Amino acid sequence: MDRLDKSTGIDGESIFAYLSALITAHVDIAKDPFIKKLNVDQFTYDLVNLLIRTGFGKNTFYFITQPVIKKLTDNYNDL
Repeated sequence: MDRLDKSTGIDGESIFAYLSALITAHVDIAKDPFIKKLNVDQFTYDLVNLLIRTGFGKNTFYFITQPVIKKLTDNYNDL
């Protein structure tokens, strides 16, 4: 997946649906902070957005929640 003009990802889901869900999750973070459990924050958001936009779909969240990525994020946020 090397193009940014696709409308569906490798999982067959709409890329725009994922982007919309990310926006909604950040708007509703006070009611349901599940987006933090997925390790999407200020440090990882750009990477998540790139991976979603290039079509990786739910694999993005499997990658971003790996222990090494979570530890990197925690270390960055502790600075």
